[in-house]
Amino acid sequence: MIQILSHRGLDPDKENYFMESSLEAFTDQLKRGFGLEFDIRITKDKKIVVFHDKDLSRIDVENVDKKIEDLFEQEIITKKYNGCHIASLSTLLQLIKNSNALCALHFKGELQTQANIDLLLKYFDDFNINNLIIFDVKRDTSLYIKSKIDNIKLAPSVAHPYDIERFNGFVDKTLISIDEAIRDKDIYDWVWLDEWDRSDYNLGEKLLYKDENIKKLRDAGFKIAIVSPELHGTSPKLLGGEKHQDAEDTVKLEKRIKEIISLFPDVICTDYPDRNKLIMQNIH
Repeated sequence: MIQILSHRGLDPDKENYFMESSLEAFTDQLKRGFGLEFDIRITKDKKIVVFHDKDLSRIDVENVDKKIEDLFEQEIITKKYNGCHIASLSTLLQLIKNSNALCALHFKGELQTQANIDLLLKYFDDFNINNLIIFDVKRDTSLYIKSKIDNIKLAPSVAHPYDIERFNGFVDKTLISIDEAIRDKDIYDWVWLDEWDRSDYNLGEKLLYKDENIKKLRDAGFKIAIVSPELHGTSPKLLGGEKHQDAEDTVKLEKRIKEIISLFPDVICTDYPDRNKLIMQNIH
């Protein structure tokens, strides 16, 4: 069975849905049987909250000039934004622990300092969550985390060489190739496959999500998560101006989602959890 993870709590198929990355959206999606993909940020008082951006400018006009690292946790989580709340990591981990859904924590490359790694690991002292993947994790970070918590689920972000060349500078060099992931199969349990677009060298076209690559990773013992194409059209302040060609319209996107489902990954991360669920039901 393929687990569907909602991307940042988004659900654009639902009219007037909860704010993205909000406690209310995450709670609703867990209740509906979906897993979560979410991002973390660190506050001024060295607490961790759940939000994608470095600042609150998209949702909070009062703090438009302040980064999350300049605000205290209580300032952030007690305030309402469009009728919703930002969650502390402790609160969200408790919700995940009480659910059966597999979830994924995006540990951005820029945050992977020694102090921040140690801070994150303290949160797991209290929760010991088995249904959580930490992804986008660099090799050195993974080695350190594994030395502290041997059974934790870690995943690198795996991309096509052309995407690594174009976009690695924007993500603090967290992208690695399939061959590099296989080299480090003793470190990682999962791979987080990210096909940024279909462009290749010399105006060619590439395909990362295909049988050949899935088999290669399966043979190496990996569980596989795949990022749906629309994610590179909805992220704020797109890193390299990227936009996936297969997300240009609904017809193209649903066709590609069907192709991804036919590869039988363990996880699909998507903006459209209900749509993916319906497509799966119709296929099977």
